[in-house]
Amino acid sequence: MNKSSQNSKFQIGYYLSKDTVLNIPDTANPQPIDDVLLSENTINYLPVNSEYELSSSVWLSDSMDAGNYFLIGKIEPIGGEEKADTSDNIAILPVTVGSISNDLEIENMLISSDSLKPEQYITIDLDFISNGNKYITYSRIGFYLSTDSTLSSNDFYFNSRYINNIFPGEKRSMIFNDYLPHDISLGSFYLICKIDPDNNFYESNENNNIKYKKIVISNVAPDKLHDLSITRLMIGNSNITLGNNFRIEGSLEMSGLEYNDNVILGLYLSKDTVLDVGDLKHNIYSERINSNSFSCYLSLPSNTALGSYYIIGKVDDYNTISETNEKNNTSFIPVTLSDQVVLPSEIDLEITDFSIDDPVFVQGNSPYIRHLVNSNCSNSLIYSTEYYLVNKLNEEILLKQIQTYHYGSGYWSYIYLPIADTIQDGLYWLKIVVDTDDEIDETDEENNSILCPVAIIKPDVDFDIENFSVQKGSNLYAGSSIYLNFYVYNNGLTISPQNEIGYFLSADTVLNVEEDTLLFISTLYSLANEDFYSYSRNINIPNNIEPGNYQLFVFADYLNRIEEENEVNNIEFIDLTLEPDQVDIGIENAYFYGNIIKNQSTELNYRIRNFGNKSSGSFQTAIYLSKDTIVDETDLKLSVKTNYSVYAFDYNSYYQYFSIPNEADTGRYILITKADNLNQLTENDENNNLFFIEINIENPKIDLSVTDLSINNSLAENMYNSFSYTLRNFGSTSSGNFQVRYYLSKDTLFNPIEDSFLGSYNYYSLYGYGSDYENSQIKVPSFIGSYYFMVVVDLFNDIIETNESNNIMMKLVTIEESMYDLLFSYASLNKSTFKPGDYLNVNMRIKNQGNTTSGYEYVTSYLSTDSIKSSNDVYMDQTYVYYLNPSQESNVSNSSYVPTSFKNGKYYVINVINSSDDNTANNISIVPFTISEQEDTTTIPVENYTDLVLLDTDCNKDSIQPGGRVRLTYRIKNEGNLGSSYGWVYHFLSTDDKIDDDDLYLSKVSYSALDINSEFNESYLIDIPFTVDSGTYFLISVLDYENQSQEENKQNNTVMLPLKIFKSVNSIDENKTNDLMVYPCPASTEIHILNNENYSEISFIQISGQLIRNMNIEPGLNIIDVSDFAEGSYTLILRNNKLMKTLLFVKLN
Repeated sequence: MNKSSQNSKFQIGYYLSKDTVLNIPDTANPQPIDDVLLSENTINYLPVNSEYELSSSVWLSDSMDAGNYFLIGKIEPIGGEEKADTSDNIAILPVTVGSISNDLEIENMLISSDSLKPEQYITIDLDFISNGNKYITYSRIGFYLSTDSTLSSNDFYFNSRYINNIFPGEKRSMIFNDYLPHDISLGSFYLICKIDPDNNFYESNENNNIKYKKIVISNVAPDKLHDLSITRLMIGNSNITLGNNFRIEGSLEMSGLEYNDNVILGLYLSKDTVLDVGDLKHNIYSERINSNSFSCYLSLPSNTALGSYYIIGKVDDYNTISETNEKNNTSFIPVTLSDQVVLPSEIDLEITDFSIDDPVFVQGNSPYIRHLVNSNCSNSLIYSTEYYLVNKLNEEILLKQIQTYHYGSGYWSYIYLPIADTIQDGLYWLKIVVDTDDEIDETDEENNSILCPVAIIKPDVDFDIENFSVQKGSNLYAGSSIYLNFYVYNNGLTISPQNEIGYFLSADTVLNVEEDTLLFISTLYSLANEDFYSYSRNINIPNNIEPGNYQLFVFADYLNRIEEENEVNNIEFIDLTLEPDQVDIGIENAYFYGNIIKNQSTELNYRIRNFGNKSSGSFQTAIYLSKDTIVDETDLKLSVKTNYSVYAFDYNSYYQYFSIPNEADTGRYILITKADNLNQLTENDENNNLFFIEINIENPKIDLSVTDLSINNSLAENMYNSFSYTLRNFGSTSSGNFQVRYYLSKDTLFNPIEDSFLGSYNYYSLYGYGSDYENSQIKVPSFIGSYYFMVVVDLFNDIIETNESNNIMMKLVTIEESMYDLLFSYASLNKSTFKPGDYLNVNMRIKNQGNTTSGYEYVTSYLSTDSIKSSNDVYMDQTYVYYLNPSQESNVSNSSYVPTSFKNGKYYVINVINSSDDNTANNISIVPFTISEQEDTTTIPVENYTDLVLLDTDCNKDSIQPGGRVRLTYRIKNEGNLGSSYGWVYHFLSTDDKIDDDDLYLSKVSYSALDINSEFNESYLIDIPFTVDSGTYFLISVLDYENQSQEENKQNNTVMLPLKIFKSVNSIDENKTNDLMVYPCPASTEIHILNNENYSEISFIQISGQLIRNMNIEPGLNIIDVSDFAEGSYTLILRNNKLMKTLLFVKLN
């Protein structure tokens, strides 16, 4: 309650204390005994001796200790005088603070394998639970590799999974899949999973957030780290018809292979599920693949025996890749063969063409050859082909054996022949033999082979690494990466075999392959003599490397597999310095859009970069308003935000809102954004944490107004009544939050204490020059009579506006007893003349012309021989109409067949609304029709017509000055027997009694659709323009000017009333009395009020009913500035405690 002597604004603070004595915190000099400020609320307006009920919520920090406390509330006036007795300004309530805790726990952890290799796919299965009693909105689970079971900043982070919306006691399971990095260090590690690694929230138990598994990453060469397998093998139809194509597809897993590696996939036909030597001659497909899936169309040779088989797929068909697991390279599917095709009687295989790039083969390489086999038939065949080297002792060395799938009469084979480095150099014959197992019955078995002379030589190779360079950032550290570029040349005389390149980290310039750290192994591809290959690779520095100076080596043929004349140029190194872990965050690229307006929220966008090699952890960013570039106690802190960790050498983009308080002066300032505001981080460079933006603070340009208020003239008591209005902001600045309130008043003077408060609506903001249309309903109390319905914007002045005088709009309404009244506004038949047995349909329009919603009512139609409803009438049909709002209409229909007993003559359809409304006299509609053997298809009743007429038209004045206002009253009645449409009454000012183009349009007033014999009463204010000259005029009102209703008689739609207009340029006589004078009138800039009757207050009310200004006046002469008033007529209301005087004032620009 406000017990002071004036209307006041108050502030209430809520504190938490250990005792009943309030110790208000001093932010400049905090003390241990200070109580905790929980929340503050403001009561913007509390009249004298009035009460205000307030409900508030307070927030307790998670770090608050549990126990018994006292909640203390204290109220203080803002800007007003404090009453002498403040003993009842404080209220005390004992409370108990319970223990609130978060506790996330990882219960179980499973991994797919504890023996892994780089690039291997790993699956992690986790179960975790929330043991706390608080809802957790957001966190994540991090996955790390560590040399021990303790998680530290030196450990390698390789991925994370976000979790959210976790309820107390909830258990969850999560499966995580990922590939280990290809350049991960080798050795024994601990795979650590930690929940909430960023410590986003306080937990009662921080020791159960981690689970780990020990794993081994194999320390072998890359060709030993491969693992190939067929994960899926499918066939379109397992019943294969010889001679027809069939489709096979499958999926592979090729772990550890680089993109340009080639893998051979073979498909074989076998009698069992084991691929053995005997099956190799039944190879039906052999191709290089470089993706994880394959698909092909095949057909089997026509000489294949019928029966049941297995198609076996094998990846790495020639065993050219060493793998950790060679047992998962095959997969099989069963098939059945039928319908053998007859082979031609003569087949003869013969090698008719052969070519080779170079007949000199180098040990350790695979030369490329091509040969053509003709079969003398067009059928598909399968046979074995073998390739040998034959020495001078006629000894054969088998190089390769394949199954050839022969298409058509001629088939080319393209083969790489592996020349082992164990084959003695010298001269040989290359021998190619087809159909080595004699599976094909040929007419000539002597032409199946061919010989070609070749030479085997030792490799003459000289690897030379040149142009070795690195691309690295400003800092290198354990766990970071470095990008290498170099060229490998072959300066030898022969092609080089495929080899390896080793990457090492050494503490000195002498490389020791056995002791120094092997970082990575890559493939050294085969090089022709005088050829080169460019290499670019990203190399990771292991997490367990200590800071210091190192050398990074690149070593071609690091296992010395090839003998070279010059072994020195195989190695190059570069000096590196690994720095210790460090954090260095800096703000960059801060900006905002638009102008800085007081009390308006602005979004600041900025980017924080971590220049260090360690993740930062959480820190605070603050925004300050300062007169200089130094953050000190004189600056105003506008906003604070907690930013989560920024990864090493990475950046995060943020946005943060701030607003300038109303108390700040306008002008130029420095907006300072400070990262790590609380100095929580230890950084190398503390000088890059500030970012400065020069700003200019402006006053808000807000002008809220309510316009276009629309509400029914008649309202129903104790019912919800619809109304609408438009909120406008004529200023250029967004408004921020404000409230619109609704009142009922007995007069045009708004008084928030005496007037009846109906409700309110909260708006969050209205853009500059924006508008918002609001359509709502409000319940009107049992106040029978005439009132002003008022819409009041920003009553408590939460918004500072350039114009506070246009925040109220009102409209005169009449509150009546609630009732609904249903009537027929239209009824017609599908035709006017019927024969007995014809289909008869009556269409009706029902309207509610009451002021409240109708109930559930039936509409019943009867057939009658006269126009009087009686028990002798024949029941026709029944429908229903329900829940019609005021002025709402509904179309319904009833139908039946004309009874065959009806004779020729005139009949009637009587329609009855079985309603319990307040007016049952208009609940009957009668439509005549004729029964005749002669059919009449006329569908428009000749009796139905609309006739609108203006009645009792009256003007409250017969003379007026320019700029004045007259009140026009009239009745609109529908004297026809057909309901009308809605329409408008137009009002014109004319110098004669005729309507023509020279007449002055004044306004138009709408009316709703009118039922038969219904009326519409209107009382309307019309403004006379200032530009009208003195003289005698006619005020002309035209009903249904836009012809919305079709009428046969338009003569009764127009009424003319004489009106005399005179000009008054100096004063209005009513404004002059012995004790009061208001002049000049009209006025443009200011008016003079001579007040000798001790009036203390004056109100200016626009002709629309909107309060423009309310102010105090003094005895004697008062000069009031009205230059900002809009042109028009105003009512001046002067009052004191005993008297009230109403005068007229005209404003001209």
